[in-house]
Amino acid sequence: MVPGPAKTVAGPRSSHYVLQPSSPGSYEPLWRCAVKANPNFIHTLDPSHVFSGCGGLSEGFHQEGMLETLWAIEMWEPTAQAFRLNNPGSTVFMEDCNLLLKLVMAGEKTNSCGQRLPQKGDVELLCGGPPCQGFSGMNRFNSRTYSKFKNSLVVSFLSYCDYYRPRFFLLEKVHNFVSFS
Repeated sequence: MVPGPAKTVAGPRSSHYVLQPSSPGSYEPLWRCAVKANPNFIHTLDPSHVFSGCGGLSEGFHQEGMLETLWAIEMWEPTAQAFRLNNPGSTVFMEDCNLLLKLVMAGEKTNSCGQRLPQKGDVELLCGGPPCQGFSGMNRFNSRTYSKFKNSLVVSFLSYCDYYRPRFFLLEKVHNFVSFS
């Protein structure tokens, strides 16, 4: 008997998991099936983070020993410093992500601080958690100019995906993101 098609199930906090049939009537997360089929699958990924924060989005990957982050972009200095402490082997850019992408697209190899910029082909996994305050139902000011600007940063993340064309990307958003008008 051939296992059925993959299915999506709701996870905690409104997240969703893609499940792959592992045997008839049995499902497990798709990423786990990929790792079983090729144990080096995840270990070969070269990840990069846009809107990295202190690194919590990828911490589970790190704890599982699946990857080590090579590059991260975080403008707020205290958070960038925390990311550096949590990921000592990473290059952390404390600049506007749009300006960094513009530099790379112009053919620059380093930024103004002399840090090597990731080039096309360097990024296999792109993780990002663009600011979500403008999408939050708890934000009663989500139609103001500043919230609209923050909402536009999702497009910045997608621009990174479009330019680098990573094999995989992980975008973290709040529940209202998909239904926001």
